[in-house]
Amino acid sequence: MLASDTYLRQDRIYFNLIMVFVLAVAAVALLYAPSIGSLTLFVLVAAMIFNMILTYNLGLQRGLIAAIVLTFIYGSYIIYEIMIHRIAEVNFAYIVWLFIYPLSSLLSGQLTLTVSTYKRELENKRSLEKLVTLDAATGFYNNQGFFRKLDEEFLRAKRYKTYFSILLIKISNFDELQIIYGEIDSVKILQAVATKITAQTRISDIKSLIEENMLSIVLTETNEEGAKVVIEKLHQALDTIATEIKGVKKVIRIKPSIGIASIRESDTDVLEIYDRAKGELKYDRG
Repeated sequence: MLASDTYLRQDRIYFNLIMVFVLAVAAVALLYAPSIGSLTLFVLVAAMIFNMILTYNLGLQRGLIAAIVLTFIYGSYIIYEIMIHRIAEVNFAYIVWLFIYPLSSLLSGQLTLTVSTYKRELENKRSLEKLVTLDAATGFYNNQGFFRKLDEEFLRAKRYKTYFSILLIKISNFDELQIIYGEIDSVKILQAVATKITAQTRISDIKSLIEENMLSIVLTETNEEGAKVVIEKLHQALDTIATEIKGVKKVIRIKPSIGIASIRESDTDVLEIYDRAKGELKYDRG
């Protein structure tokens, strides 16, 4: 189920609720102040609201068909009143209501078209942002996406007094792997590493490929002690990886170095945390 479908359903629900609320207000007004209208007027308003809900939910074409039916029924009612009750002159309001139903359909149709257009533009913008900030090979955020998400997490942690940790994972022998297996197959190795990282972390953790041989994980709601547990799991998982190279399954030894840094109360900039994690890389040899 697409997010856009959910969004559209929510939008329809809000519109329907507003229309039902308007109808309820009209019913209460008629009940407690009958002098402001009649039962006939309430029925006309209810039919108009029904037509607007129908148009908004099912589209302008069906809404206009319903408006034509309602207009025909109402027109027949006016003719009936003239012929049976011998009304000498037709009230101007009677004529107005003949145009209200198609106009209300057009209004609802235009509204749903505007909302749909806005929704599509929003989805296109989000898709473009994903293309710009995601790495095609691993599905992780790229360098730009990493720093954007890191900045968001930093601001959130400062605002709500929470914490997070950064792990930087450098594949120390990646240059050697590129020489041995070539650039194309080294990407497969990188994908296998990304798969292992995904298996050892949570969905909420922010995973990125920030350099050709360096990945990053932002561990949300995780202090330094919790991050060290993740590091141990990653060292065990990334010691060797299995992937298919030129149609042959190979077990490849890699050498990951992992740097760690957690947010501190004294930190004023997200780069302070990133630099600490980068500085820790030289102390971890896998």
